Amino acid sequence: MSSKPQKTPTQPLINALLASYREQASQLSGRRVWLACSGGRDSLSLAALCQQLYLNGQLPFLPQLLHVNHGLQAANSAWAQQVQAWATAHGMPCQVFSVTIDGRDEQAARNARYTAMMQVMNKGDVLMLGHHGDDQAETVLMRLLNGAGVHGLGGMRAWTKKYSQGSEDAQQSIYLWRPWLSVSREQITAYANIVGLDYIDDPTNIIASARMSTEDNLSLSFTEFNDRAWLRSVIMPQLQARFPQASPAIMRSGQLLQEASTIVTAQAQQDIEDCLYQETAEPKQLDKSQDMKQRQSILDIELLLALPSARQAAAIHQWLSPARDDLPAPKRLVDEVRELCTRSDQDHQTCLTWHSKPTNQPASQQNSDANSQYYYEVRRYQRQLLRLRSDWVAWLDAPPLTQSWPLVTVYSQSSHSLSLKSATLKTHWQLHHLTELTKALVADISEDNRVKGTVELQPLPRELKVTLAGRKGRKSGKKLLQALGVPAFMRESVVLCTLKLGTNKNADGTNSTAQTPLFILTLHGVAVLESPYEHIVQAWLAHHAPVMQLRHNQS
Repeated sequence: MSSKPQKTPTQPLINALLASYREQASQLSGRRVWLACSGGRDSLSLAALCQQLYLNGQLPFLPQLLHVNHGLQAANSAWAQQVQAWATAHGMPCQVFSVTIDGRDEQAARNARYTAMMQVMNKGDVLMLGHHGDDQAETVLMRLLNGAGVHGLGGMRAWTKKYSQGSEDAQQSIYLWRPWLSVSREQITAYANIVGLDYIDDPTNIIASARMSTEDNLSLSFTEFNDRAWLRSVIMPQLQARFPQASPAIMRSGQLLQEASTIVTAQAQQDIEDCLYQETAEPKQLDKSQDMKQRQSILDIELLLALPSARQAAAIHQWLSPARDDLPAPKRLVDEVRELCTRSDQDHQTCLTWHSKPTNQPASQQNSDANSQYYYEVRRYQRQLLRLRSDWVAWLDAPPLTQSWPLVTVYSQSSHSLSLKSATLKTHWQLHHLTELTKALVADISEDNRVKGTVELQPLPRELKVTLAGRKGRKSGKKLLQALGVPAFMRESVVLCTLKLGTNKNADGTNSTAQTPLFILTLHGVAVLESPYEHIVQAWLAHHAPVMQLRHNQS
């Protein structure tokens, strides 16, 4: 009877790498592949097997190695030389970088490594990482201890997109590929030992000296270490002594939670779309670019509260962090937002502030662009729940421009637009088709087209009393803004358009100008005012909608 051939320590690693390659083949096609190589057992083993499979024709690429010397340990320079020497001896391209880190924590070092590597990579390149199943189990446990939700508890993904730190204008994206999340540290160690791989042992990854005692008087060794090293050296051995399959079981749970996270995320996004507050202005008078959604989003509170409780929480949690590098909102904030939705009082001044960006970035990695350090304000107005980004709040507080455009004759051909605010922070709010409006006004006022006057745009005067078309009663100030559906925190962005005609001589010899308010511009649309020219404005809106455009330019 023949016995089955025994698998060598190399085979599981090869199988996992090739299986992951086949799974990601379509995304890898045409992309340049790099490999982050610290010189440790995991990354050096991955580099060695990539070279072997490439030479055997089983992989279509040979990754270029990237090593970052962050200078946190005395041996870092020697390690960099060791990695470079190994790459040279094995004919693999390698680049070594030295970086300066603000701070001495592992997170700062990790951020510095990614920043350095992404500076030499092109957009869309792929960075291979040597993370394995035991790393995954530790990640899941770490996130569990930090109170992560279903997405965080899914652990690391085999294929993810990563964006560079800094302003959105300059952000570069690469892909992270982790082909070994299904293999164990033990399997990689067995391979490294059998082939005699000269890898580096980083002492900060383990706890090896001094002594401490737990409540059960278990004697444990440790030095100065990070949380992951403590988990790896103290907790995991205890778990595995009691539950030998602890790491594979945690890895399995992480995979199931990744699948659950995909479902929850899709459902939450659909709920957000279904609960978006719908503007009632018809025809559509304001064209908003898609990139404005991150700066302002409005949910319909009644639709949101109609969802089951768990879906409410999931939708709010996702809605609070719309940008790809926003931190996930804590449960406390989600609960506060839900409480804001159910309040019955008329206080519309409540503002919840959510700092969604990491605040522990080293100063050298922080970008001076305000957009890279934004936060969100969450407010309620009537049946609306608003999420406003800080740069958008600053734009809202900026006053509109006061400007005039002369009445033009029917012979004028070129159309004209005006910017309603200065283009600070790259947000542009424009009123289009102004020439068409002034032509129509001239034609209605005079048969011979001889009219002197201007159309003036200015911030809405608080004391001005006007009557909205189709409504009764003259309103000003707070009552007018309420009738327009404009929250108090957006009142600075209300624009009045007035027709000013000629200069008349008064009986006392002074001059006067006939002024007729025509319409009010808000970020919801155009509110036509009662006037002799009301029909002109209505026709203009009907023929040229949308007459306003709001967009955030990236350039």
